[in-house]
Amino acid sequence: MMTLYEIIDLVARTTSTNEKVKILENHKSNELLKFYFKACLDTSVQYFIKKIPEYSTEIAAYKVDDGEYFLSWTNACLTKLSSRTITGNVAILELKMLLQAGTKEQAKLVENIIRRDPKCNAAAALVNRVWEGLLPEDIKLCKAMAYSSKNMKNIKYPAYSANVPLMPFRVSPAR
Repeated sequence: MMTLYEIIDLVARTTSTNEKVKILENHKSNELLKFYFKACLDTSVQYFIKKIPEYSTEIAAYKVDDGEYFLSWTNACLTKLSSRTITGNVAILELKMLLQAGTKEQAKLVENIIRRDPKCNAAAALVNRVWEGLLPEDIKLCKAMAYSSKNMKNIKYPAYSANVPLMPFRVSPAR
């Protein structure tokens, strides 16, 4: 059985999108792989750390060789970061401890998650071809559109708008 790092490396070395889908289809039952892509590419989750702290995998208070335990620790750490349970220097220290406890490959994967880049040229659309509905593909935003007859034809009537009166400025008396 291939490790998560080996699967990601194999997908990264492949240039064909169809080949990437085939590789991911072969490992569709791998929950670690599914968790990795969800953590990397889900735009609704933020980790609030921009800079990865310096660390060394050779120097650690303790090492985690068990992949399942490391995954549960990673999941707990990411949950604390995204929910803002821990912030600031405490969050940086927690991430540093996590990165030091794992192997070099595990630390690299956690770095990719924090950077929001799986490093294998796989986007949300490709991942959703393998795991249906795992990631939100197109988030509808209320954006303004330029005036055009084409855009005006897309308005569904009856269209409603909120007429909110402008608040008058208050001028405070001079003191």
